[in-house]
Amino acid sequence: MSDKKKDTDATPSGPTTDETITTLENPMPTPPATDSDDVALLENPMPSGPAKDTVTTMENPMPAPPALDLGDK
Repeated sequence: MSDKKKDTDATPSGPTTDETITTLENPMPTPPATDSDDVALLENPMPSGPAKDTVTTMENPMPAPPALDLGDK
């Protein structure tokens, strides 16, 4: 009797061959462009507001410390 075990799970039972790789087509292809009447174009959901005549400037909320002598830059 022998105490050694053979590792038979790692060896293939049949002849080995290279795998054949099948590439699938894109499951979500881009639809073709259409000029059909049943297509609704959406407007910009976040349009910019109307132009304002005045601009409010704010003071610097974090001015430079006086030790740096940078003034109000």
